[in-house]
Amino acid sequence: IGIASLVYVNIIASGNSRIKLKAEMTLNEIAFRTNAEKSFVDEDIAASGFIVHKTIKKVEYADNLVLFSLTAINEKGVILATHKELLIQ
Repeated sequence: IGIASLVYVNIIASGNSRIKLKAEMTLNEIAFRTNAEKSFVDEDIAASGFIVHKTIKKVEYADNLVLFSLTAINEKGVILATHKELLIQ
C-alpha cells in the first residue's frame, strides 16, 4: 500500500506541475510578443485552462520606466505563474 500511495501522489503532483509549466511558457511567449509588438496595454488573455492578466504600470519617481506584469490564474482563482519586467520607454 505504501508504494501505491507514493506513485499516486507523484502522478497527481506531476499533473499540477505540467499546468504550471504550461502557464510559465505561455507567459514567456506573451511577454516576448508584447515586447516585439510594443503593445503595452492592460488586457486579459484567454489561454487553454487559465486566464492571463496583463498590466502595465508607471513606476513612481521615474518617468521613463514601466512595470510590465503577467499573471496566469486558473478557473478557481489560483495563481499558476507570474512574470514581471521593468521596461524603459
